[in-house]
Amino acid sequence: MSEELEQQPEQQMQENGDEQKPRLFSQMAVFLFSFFFATLFGGVLMAINFNETGHRNAKWHVIIFTVVFTGASFYLLNKMPPSPVATILINAVGGFILSFVFWNHYYSENLQYEKRPILLPLVIALAVTLIMFMIVTQLGGMPMGNS
Repeated sequence: MSEELEQQPEQQMQENGDEQKPRLFSQMAVFLFSFFFATLFGGVLMAINFNETGHRNAKWHVIIFTVVFTGASFYLLNKMPPSPVATILINAVGGFILSFVFWNHYYSENLQYEKRPILLPLVIALAVTLIMFMIVTQLGGMPMGNS
């Protein structure tokens, strides 16, 4: 029942031809932000998409998933030896879940939307990443391994 209610906003948009297309970050943008930055960034883009299309419950599901996944990723990466491959793999899994599992569950294959520009989220993601890098290097690096 709640799934039917969650999918209604998209159906209403497509059935009502005079309504504007929603402005969404593309499926690929969600994946790439998750992959290159972190699942947290892709989750924010996906939550904005769900908010734009009226999928309020889905927005909260994505936010909860993103926070839990990011926390679990951080915990796991700190319990293993430093490995860029592990980080990339975890980011890819998170991005896949957001951009394919969540997207395909709530949006139909023929969803028509206007692509939302990624310049502002890109600048924000780069700035946050730079600030985090500066903080970590000033603190002498992140603790890694079995601490």
